[in-house]
Amino acid sequence: MTIPIALKQLLEMEREVGENVITPDTMIVGIARLGAENREIKYGELKSMLNHNFGSPPHTLILPGNLHFIEKEALLRFKF
Repeated sequence: MTIPIALKQLLEMEREVGENVITPDTMIVGIARLGAENREIKYGELKSMLNHNFGSPPHTLILPGNLHFIEKEALLRFKF
């Protein structure tokens, strides 16, 4: 499953359940082919990654909880 497909499914589940767990503004980390030379790591709002092509798998999707300011600074290196 690609990251955009997973995000679309999560948004659809949110629409059905309505728990306000995930929104288009939720900050996420999308990773493709970690460990390979052509890896891709992106951090940003869910809405900005809905149509991004991460290329071939494997893909990983991370929905971080409350982050320490140092963790946020580290993720900003991968800002989308």
